[in-house]
Amino acid sequence: MSLLTVEHLAKTYQSRLGTQKVTALKDINLEVEKGEYVAIMGESGSGKSTLLNILATLDRPTTGHVYLDGQDIEAIKPKERTRFRREQLGFVFQQFNLLPTLTVEDNIALPLVLAKRPANEILKHVRIIAQKLGIANFLKQYPYEISGGQQQRVAVARSLITNPSLILADEPTGALDSKSSMTLLQLFSDLHKNGQTIVMVTHSTEAASYANRVLFIKDGAIYHQLYQGDDKQPVFYQKITQTLSVMAGGAAHVL
Repeated sequence: MSLLTVEHLAKTYQSRLGTQKVTALKDINLEVEKGEYVAIMGESGSGKSTLLNILATLDRPTTGHVYLDGQDIEAIKPKERTRFRREQLGFVFQQFNLLPTLTVEDNIALPLVLAKRPANEILKHVRIIAQKLGIANFLKQYPYEISGGQQQRVAVARSLITNPSLILADEPTGALDSKSSMTLLQLFSDLHKNGQTIVMVTHSTEAASYANRVLFIKDGAIYHQLYQGDDKQPVFYQKITQTLSVMAGGAAHVL
C-alpha cells in the first residue's frame, strides 16, 4: 500500500528579474510504500533537496501532485499546513534545530505542547520515547550540555513524538562523527523494522546503504533506483557506489 505518491512533479524557479528560468525538478513520479525506508541521492543542485522540501510542504510544485495517505497536500489550506506538518510529518535535520533555551525534555515535548495536549499525556509520551532512544538520563539537560550524537537522537525523538506517518530526514549524519553516524543509522534501521516510513536525503553512501531502496536524481529527474532486496549491507553499498560512479561519468543510463 502506497503511503506517499508523487505524480508528474515539476518545479521551476524564476530569477528575481524574471529573465531566466531554472528547472529544479521535471516530471518526478514515485511511490513510497508504508513502512519503506528510501534514500535519495544526487549531486549538489540535482534537485533532491527541492523534492524533500515539497514533500515537507515547505515549498510548492510548479505542476504535479503529492499525496500522503491519499490526501493531496496541495489541497491543504495555508492556515492548516502547520498543523498538517506537525501531526503527519516528522523532521530530522543535519543541524538538529534544537532550541538552546529549552531542556532536552522540553525540546522533545514541543510538538505536543503546540498541539495543546494535556501535560500529563505529554510527559508520558516524552518518557516513553526517551527510554526507547536511550536519552532518558539527560532529559533535564540543555542541548549544549550533550554531544552531537545525543542531540541528533533528541531531534529524532522530537520527530517521532506525534507518531507521524512519514519521517523526512535531510542529511541526518552530516554533522556527526563516524561513531555517532553509525548509532543514528542503526536507530533508523530499528525504526524502519518497527514499521516507520522514512525518506532520507543524503550524500553519504554509507547512510544510503542502510535504506531498502535508493533513488538517484540527476538534473532534476529520477535517473535510476536500486532495491536492497536480499543483498547484505556491504554488497548494497558497492552497488550504490557503482551507480554514483556511472552518474558522475555522464554515462548513458544502462544500469
